[in-house]
Amino acid sequence: MKKCTVCSHENPDQAKFCGQCGSPLNGSGPETKQAGSRKPGNPGKGKRLIPGIVIVLLIAAAGAWGIYSRSVARVERAIDRIGEVTWAEEERISKASELFRGLSSEKQLQVKNARKLADANQELARQSQLISQAEEQINALGQIQRLDQRAEVDAAEAVLAEAEVYDISGRLSGCRTTLQAAKDRIGELEQAQADLLNHPDSFLRDILNLVVSGQFDEAKQSYGQTLEKLDAAGKTALNRDLTNDLTKTAGSLFTGGEYADALRLLDQGELFREYVGSYYADDFAALAGQYRGKLQQIFSRPGNGAILKQTSPAGRNQFTFKGGDQDACVKIEQLDNPENYILVYIRAGEESTIKVQSGKYRVKLATGKDWYGIDQNALFGPDGSYYSYTGTFEMQTITYTTYYWYYTYTLSTDPSLASTTPISPGSF
Repeated sequence: MKKCTVCSHENPDQAKFCGQCGSPLNGSGPETKQAGSRKPGNPGKGKRLIPGIVIVLLIAAAGAWGIYSRSVARVERAIDRIGEVTWAEEERISKASELFRGLSSEKQLQVKNARKLADANQELARQSQLISQAEEQINALGQIQRLDQRAEVDAAEAVLAEAEVYDISGRLSGCRTTLQAAKDRIGELEQAQADLLNHPDSFLRDILNLVVSGQFDEAKQSYGQTLEKLDAAGKTALNRDLTNDLTKTAGSLFTGGEYADALRLLDQGELFREYVGSYYADDFAALAGQYRGKLQQIFSRPGNGAILKQTSPAGRNQFTFKGGDQDACVKIEQLDNPENYILVYIRAGEESTIKVQSGKYRVKLATGKDWYGIDQNALFGPDGSYYSYTGTFEMQTITYTTYYWYYTYTLSTDPSLASTTPISPGSF
């Protein structure tokens, strides 16, 4: 084996040049010629080749180091050109970042101002996120309908004011227009609330009229929709006004003898419990209890089968009513002339028979616990239930010389045991 005198690599005996570094071998080994012998025509060739190779290698290394140094320096110069981080510097930051990513991991570690580039990218991302957040909050405002959205508008304005500092492209100009419209709407709602609270009488009178007329759902919906537009202070003020108006109006109705309407108002205070709170609603219930106690002294229940009012003549045909678990008031009216009717009281658990003349009839039923009389059609008051028996009832009397035939119907005043349909109090 021949050993290279330059790199010590072991080469085959027949090799003339080193397989590792390319240097000519010195001829050591079994077939090496005697020292000092030279091949004619090539004097000193091997000795001249070694310095040349070394020089080439040194030049290549120097070139590689120069390229290495220049690539790192180029990235550092690109980073140094980055000024104050705004969207105006986005192109420079992007270019420097692209150059930096083109370096190997080893070279990236040699970039002295890499921290500045990282901070610039982080700040640019923060500004981008802030602008996006401002857009999202402004767009999320939607149509302003309630004063309690004022906090959302204020928060969106604060974010927008901060983001606009960095928005050199005008991306947020539309957001400013949207925000101003929201602020204008808040101003309108504030003015509407001030007007309502300064003069609540008309609005509350409409609400109470709906309650008195039995339109409880409409009253609750109207009051709730108005209340929803107010802020916390406005809601408190309007609830207080509603409470005072309810109790005062109920007192006036009771004093004027409109007992059923007074109780309907107070009992429906429960309707507004979720708005006025349990304290006020409990006050309504307590006052209703007092009124109801007074009414018990004013009115006493009619006897079973008592005819409360009759505009239709009696006859031989019969309706027999069997009382349910509550007292009932039955109205038997002629189909072709509803002004002709008989109003009869049926006590719970008892039975009564009413005679009517021939014709077709419609029968209606009112049931309840407390009786307020027939004035103003009060009957069983706000807690009463009202029904109409299904179909019509035809009565006919056939007279013979010594006897006659007549019709009779037996009806239960328990709605669950009879074929009935619920009706409104006004339809009774």
